[in-house]
Amino acid sequence: MKKITLFIMLGLAWCIQAQQTHDITWMMGISNQDTSVTINVGDTVRWTWGEAGMPHNITSVDPNAPAGFGSATMSAQGSTYEFTFTEPVTFTYRCSVHPTMTGTITVEGSSNVDGFTTKSIKFYPTLVDDVLTIEAKETVKEYQIFDIQGKRVLKQTLAGNSSDFNINVTSLTKGVYFVQLTSTEGENVTLKFSKK
Repeated sequence: MKKITLFIMLGLAWCIQAQQTHDITWMMGISNQDTSVTINVGDTVRWTWGEAGMPHNITSVDPNAPAGFGSATMSAQGSTYEFTFTEPVTFTYRCSVHPTMTGTITVEGSSNVDGFTTKSIKFYPTLVDDVLTIEAKETVKEYQIFDIQGKRVLKQTLAGNSSDFNINVTSLTKGVYFVQLTSTEGENVTLKFSKK
């Protein structure tokens, strides 16, 4: 199939929203029920500080917590911290200043077993210098790239949809990234690669 080279435009990434954003008001007295969410891979959780002058942060001592998860301590009402989850995981988190403020994040992957899975996709090289090649058995309508901290650095819709295409990653800095592919059926697969 015809290969399409897609140029990464980081400026465009800032203007595009995540798959779905889940909001939590982070403040004293909030219940564990209100701070615990079940989300899908690619979704974002956004915590907003709900009281003035009260220092809070988002931390986790759970070994399952994703790399880069956690915020600085902030005390201004309306301060926010958000994290986009790129892999299935369940872990607990808390405010280290007020350890009674706790919650659980459950990130669910695609329920598809036979169709759009990592086994149905070839991607190479996993250590990329310039171009990441994707060869899928199903049609991909878009992809998103996240850095190791879960911050989305790109979202691109493929013109006419495609199953085989290239992604130019020359503008990315050295490090670990995740590319989430979304099929025309709305199923997601997340792949890990490193930029030289």
